[in-house]
Amino acid sequence: MKRTVSIPVNLPHKRFLPLMGFCADIFNQHIDWALKEQTYNKNKAHKALYADLRLQYPDVPSALLQTIRDNAMEAVKATKFKRHPQKKPTSGLVASSNKKALVAPRVV
Repeated sequence: MKRTVSIPVNLPHKRFLPLMGFCADIFNQHIDWALKEQTYNKNKAHKALYADLRLQYPDVPSALLQTIRDNAMEAVKATKFKRHPQKKPTSGLVASSNKKALVAPRVV
């Protein structure tokens, strides 16, 4: 059985808040692409968006970018193209145990 563990950390707001905004932007770009293309295929999303996003957000680690992509495609798959999941710039981030990166757990 998996359990969620919250660990309070003292991260500098000047570095962490922009990262949260970048994550929300990357998530929303993937959502917009998926709805436009009517697909939630992670491989197609990677080929279409990854290179441009790496140039646009060079400070975001590639593993985090891939984790956000996977979460965005799963959100589209879960809604079956009936809703437009969006993330707010200050949405929370949690650690993903399988990718060792920060991921966004909730969509609005």
